[in-house]
Amino acid sequence: MPAITLNGEARTLQATTLHGLLAEEAIPPEYLPALAVARNGRVIPRANWADTPIHAGDTIEIVKPFVGG
Repeated sequence: MPAITLNGEARTLQATTLHGLLAEEAIPPEYLPALAVARNGRVIPRANWADTPIHAGDTIEIVKPFVGG
């Protein structure tokens, strides 16, 4: 169970990949095409989410779309 920082908050996860993290966070599938995910300051292409491991100490940012301004 890696201990990471997710969107600025310390977290301990069951997930071991970015794809698993999105599932663990219960992000609706219809949001996935509009998300951006960065690991340690680098945006990870969507095609690589399933293969990108999460390690203890990682900093992960998930940017979700929102309506309004």
